[in-house]
Amino acid sequence: MDGQLLWGYLTGEQIYPPRPLLPTPPTYPPHADDDAKSALLEAFEAKMESYQSDLGVYETWLREEKSAKAILLASMEVNLLLSLRGLATSHLMWDHLRRSYEIRNEAMYLAVVEEAQSLRQLDSTVEDFHRQMTAVWHRLDNLGAEFCGGGTCRCCDRHRDQRDILRLHEFLSRLHPEFETVRAQLLTHHPRPSLSEAMPELRAEETRLRAGGVTRVPPQPSVLAATPP
Repeated sequence: MDGQLLWGYLTGEQIYPPRPLLPTPPTYPPHADDDAKSALLEAFEAKMESYQSDLGVYETWLREEKSAKAILLASMEVNLLLSLRGLATSHLMWDHLRRSYEIRNEAMYLAVVEEAQSLRQLDSTVEDFHRQMTAVWHRLDNLGAEFCGGGTCRCCDRHRDQRDILRLHEFLSRLHPEFETVRAQLLTHHPRPSLSEAMPELRAEETRLRAGGVTRVPPQPSVLAATPP
């Protein structure tokens, strides 16, 4: 929907334009001279030009609204379609669906938040634990508040940076106590690294701890090539 620039029809940002009225041709007074007639004709032509422009906007809105509605209806099951009877525009349909399922999504979001809060490294490697946390964060992103279209405004950048800093702290705090040294180094580093930038250091620290017999994480399984007798 967003790829076809139709998302604004669902959200209501693309406002329904009024249908333009065809201008009435000028009526000349009985004793009007050529200059008066010319002025009336020029005014009529200006109104016709404005009418043609407004009519193009109106017809484009109708055409794209029809496409948005068709895409929305084609993506839903029959039982949902029945609940949308009598709703004339894609925006009214989307608003109805959003209000109907907002409570359900909030409950799902809180359930995923609780799942994320319960995760700990335990016996997982740093890499496996990172995959676990990333999967939960991805679900939170899908259920949570959306960034604006394109996600390129300053407000979106600020919220995204805050989210990434929070997730770095969250991930590091769930690791084993043996990672405290590298954790402190990462959190005091300026500029502060992203989690993806911190992962190589965490993997290296895990390898060092394993070599020293400190970490409780079991070594990664390896495949040995056997020489036939």
